[in-house]
Parts: sequence; C-alpha cells; structure tokens
Amino acid sequence: MVKPFMLYRGIGLALILGLCMGVGNAAAQKKAAKVKKLRIIVEETAIRKYPSDMYKAIGTAKKGDSFAYTGLTQSGWYQIHYQGDLAYVKAEHAKPVKVTLPSKTAETPKAVASKEAPALTEESATPMVPEEKKGLPVFWIVVTAVVILLYILYFIRNLRQQREFEEYLRHKPS
Repeated sequence: MVKPFMLYRGIGLALILGLCMGVGNAAAQKKAAKVKKLRIIVEETAIRKYPSDMYKAIGTAKKGDSFAYTGLTQSGWYQIHYQGDLAYVKAEHAKPVKVTLPSKTAETPKAVASKEAPALTEESATPMVPEEKKGLPVFWIVVTAVVILLYILYFIRNLRQQREFEEYLRHKPS
C-alpha cells in the first residue's frame, strides 16, 4: 500500500528547505541595510584588490571621494565597494562618515509644494552600495520546485506499481 505520508514528508521537506533559504536571504538583506560610508582625506590614494601595499592598485581615489565600506581589517585597511566589487583602501587615508537619511515627517501636500526641495548633503545622501536582490533567489525557488516535483512523481510511480500489483493478484491463476 502506498503511504501518503511519504508525499507529505517530501513536500514538507521542500517547503522547509525553501523557507530556510528565504531566512538566509532576509538576513543578508538586513545586513545590507546597515550601510557605512567613508571619505578619502588625502589628496590621492590607491585602491587595491587586496589589503597590502604589495598588490597592484586597481584604481585611485581623490580627496573627498566617498565609498560604502563593510569593515576594517586588523592590518588597517577599509574594505570598500568599488566598481561593483570589493576592494581596499588604507585606513589612514580615509575616515568614516556618519550616514543619516532624511527624516520622514507627515506633511500635507500643500506644505510640501510650498517648500523648496532640500539640497542633498553628504549626511543626507543615499549611500552607494550594490543593490541586493529581494525575495528568494531564483536558484532556491527552482530547487524547491524540483524537489516537490520529484516527490510527486515518486508518489505517482508507487501508486501505479501498487495498482499493477493488485491487478496481477486479481488475475493470477490459483
């Protein structure tokens, strides 16, 4: 006899797998929301692929340039976002900048229309970080769908085998 709990167990496993991948992605989005920014304070500095002067510079930054950064290494380098990739700049050549987004106050449309648009300042500018994809990654959605499909096919195959066996028993000569 086919055990329907096998189908339910498979679907449950696939759903748990999909939910776990969603939780991991949500944690990554929450981490990405905490943006830190730094500003270059020397006339010109090298941006390097790895945190050491021994590595070739992949670019340069001038005084006043700002970058989103992820952290500070023990050897004294900021890890920054540079041209869609991670790179490093010497900590002594940059300083962290406080990032604050403009406050959202409830104003009537008339009050908003009467005011001039505020100029973006260093502290109110939206930080430049690569956009994170929202929702479950397509890969995990496909994996979950494939697992569910495989369990359904397994269930159907077992059901057919059971029916064929019952048919065989009915027509079997005694």
